[in-house]
Amino acid sequence: MEKPMIKHLFAISALGGALLTSAVAQDAKPFPAGEAEKVMPQLSEVQGPVRFVPTQASTEWRASKIVGAPVYSTDNRKIGDVNDLLLAPAGGIHAAVIGVGGFLGVGEKNVAVPFAALQITRRANSDAVERITINLTQQQLQDAPRFSYLGPDGRQTTGAADGERAVPVIDKKQ
Repeated sequence: MEKPMIKHLFAISALGGALLTSAVAQDAKPFPAGEAEKVMPQLSEVQGPVRFVPTQASTEWRASKIVGAPVYSTDNRKIGDVNDLLLAPAGGIHAAVIGVGGFLGVGEKNVAVPFAALQITRRANSDAVERITINLTQQQLQDAPRFSYLGPDGRQTTGAADGERAVPVIDKKQ
C-alpha cells in the first residue's frame, strides 16, 4: 500500500516541477513604447560631487520613527496612523499617507496630506516621536478623497487621472 502512495507523491512532485519550470521560462512582456520611462525615470545628473551625511541633525526625522506613529487632531483625539511617506523626486517628503477609520487596519481608508501639514514633536532626549498633530478633524480626513497608490504596472490603482492627486487644502494658521 505504501508503493502507490510514493508513486502518487512522485507524480505530483514531477507535475509541480514541470509547471514551475514552464512558468519561469515564459518571457515577460516588454513595456509599450514610452511606458518604461514613466515607470523608471532617467537619473538626473548630480550637480557637483556627492557629499556624505555623517550624522542625523536634530531637525531631521527617520522614516522608521514616523511610519506607524499615531496622528492626533488639535483637540487631542487620535484620528489615524501614518501608513506611508511619499518622497519627492527632488528630495524631501511630499506627503504622509494616513490611515483613518476602521479597526486594526480593517475598513481603513488611506488619505494623503502634505507632509508640511504635520506638526511633529520629539520625545525629550530621544530620537523617538512624541506626538504627530494635524489641524484636521477625523471627519475631515474621512471625507477627504481616498489616496491611491500606483499599481505594479505603474498606473493608478483607482480613479485618479494620470499625474493628478487630490489632497486637502490645509491652513496651518487656523
